[in-house]
Amino acid sequence: MPASAQLPHAAIADFLKHDSTLWTALMAAGQEAEDYWKSIAPVGDKEHALKSGYVDHPGDYRNSIRHKMMHNPTRMKVRVEATDFKAHWIEYGTSKMPAQAPMAKTRDYMRAHGFSS
Repeated sequence: MPASAQLPHAAIADFLKHDSTLWTALMAAGQEAEDYWKSIAPVGDKEHALKSGYVDHPGDYRNSIRHKMMHNPTRMKVRVEATDFKAHWIEYGTSKMPAQAPMAKTRDYMRAHGFSS
């Protein structure tokens, strides 16, 4: 009968959360996703004042795209998100504007390059 040993799940999770090689690889994947998303993000050509008085500047949506590391006691992941208030409308569209879906296109791009979401 072969000998076997098993490491506690918590010990493995703790190691992976602090492994610099894994951390670096995840951050590189996050940067790749951020760069791709920014490359396909729609950018207006002029400032636009809203009824509320807020002035929307060209590139606000693109410039709001960021990646960040997220972790809890059992997992670590990179999140890439757009924080501009228009992000939902750009992704899913409105009654007056078709969906452009740059987030979904970025997810598909990353999956095609071997990453999972």
